[in-house]
Amino acid sequence: MPEYNSIEDFLSDSSFVEWVRQTQQSPQWEQWLLDHPEKRVLAEQATDLLKAMEFTVEAPGMEEMFTVKQEIDAQIARKEEALGKGKQRNIGKYWYASIAAVITLLLVWGSVWWWGNAPEKTIYSTAFGQMDSLWLEDGTLVLLNGNTRLEVAKQWSTAPKREVWLEGEAFFYVKKSPDHPFVVHSSVSEVKVLGTAFNMEARAEHSEVYLEEGKVEVTHTNTRQKLLLSPNELAIVEVNQLTKQTVKGAAIVAWRKQLLAFDNATLEAVARELRNTFGYEVQFANDSLRHLLFTGSSAADNLSLLVKSIAQVHNLTITTDKNTISVSR
Repeated sequence: MPEYNSIEDFLSDSSFVEWVRQTQQSPQWEQWLLDHPEKRVLAEQATDLLKAMEFTVEAPGMEEMFTVKQEIDAQIARKEEALGKGKQRNIGKYWYASIAAVITLLLVWGSVWWWGNAPEKTIYSTAFGQMDSLWLEDGTLVLLNGNTRLEVAKQWSTAPKREVWLEGEAFFYVKKSPDHPFVVHSSVSEVKVLGTAFNMEARAEHSEVYLEEGKVEVTHTNTRQKLLLSPNELAIVEVNQLTKQTVKGAAIVAWRKQLLAFDNATLEAVARELRNTFGYEVQFANDSLRHLLFTGSSAADNLSLLVKSIAQVHNLTITTDKNTISVSR
């Protein structure tokens, strides 16, 4: 066995976790604690943390994770009261000094637990500049933009909800099924629908959801803030912020028709689209060029036309060298 010099050492040991959860008998742990009385306090603290969460057959949800600290605080208060003032300052100092690391470990552990117990998934992906379409088993149609990965949970017929995980950009025509909500996960957001048509782009720690018809609920993964979208509304999800605005969606969903379209977009936004979807890196000679605005469109397979249009509108010099586009006056 490891030396177990911290709470994290106990929490990272699956046999200890299973023993605390009483899903298996472990005379080994009982004997180990008898043989190492100096480790009992650490073991009890790790046990308190694990019992602060109610484990079910499902993976711990984010809302459950956010309640852990409050429950831990209650555990600390009870333990300090039992220990008395003589030890209170030292114990409290230790707990609060390690609380961030422990909660982080719990989040990571919960994620590992989920992926280890998650249903089998089917993975679809596209390369830079490639588009694809697919029908899911419930009749939902999904269009994938370039450089996109979609993971689909199998066995939807026996699951309470239809779940997919998106990294990239996709348009969903969701088949209505009131008893089985459709949920799209990304790194910073969750989109829940019953039956609707919407566009979603999720890359790194940024996500955008544009609703074409129906209604969707967008939830920020970190803050748990929620927004309901109506048609022609766009939700923008940043690391710690969720906002929405009314927009003209034609340019947003033009890629479905294999078009690149921009409506009063900054050149920085154009550059981001070229990078994310087609794999081009755009270099600006100075930052002021990033804020120039452009409205126009071109076929997705004719980027040279788009580049020429931008150059003519703003009297710029734009050159292309393999996967690098340079912009200057």
